[in-house]
Amino acid sequence: MRIIFALATTCAMLGASWALADEAVLTLRAADMPDRVVALDMAQIEAMPQVSFRTTTVWTDGAHEFSGPTLAHVVESLGASSNTTIRARAINDYVVEIPVESLEQGAPIIATRIDGAPFSRREKGPLWIVYPYDSDTRFQTESIYGRSIWQLVELSVE
Repeated sequence: MRIIFALATTCAMLGASWALADEAVLTLRAADMPDRVVALDMAQIEAMPQVSFRTTTVWTDGAHEFSGPTLAHVVESLGASSNTTIRARAINDYVVEIPVESLEQGAPIIATRIDGAPFSRREKGPLWIVYPYDSDTRFQTESIYGRSIWQLVELSVE
């Protein structure tokens, strides 16, 4: 606790904003704005317009309702102007690339809740890119499954 207090005090004296590491759950970066990094906490993500759908996944048993903001909305909130690819990184440094042109209205979402409840890292959370797999066979491909990154911690728009 003393180290955290000392770090917070030092940052405050330098005029820097500081938050506990577990407050920010998603970092956003844009290649065309290298000095701009946005760190979002769960409340900010859940304050965005939410989409929900019920679907099965290859990683869970049975159908579940997933809800959260669309990936497109989160990326748009960054304000990046020239974006063609989204690099999504998980906590274990697994990285996937998602073409911006593949984003659709309502899909994919960054799920913050499963069946109405937040979910932990142990349950693939707290953020998981999820598609409505059951709604169309185009969401049942290896490339889509590969983009369904869980334990999401960073989005970089390039």
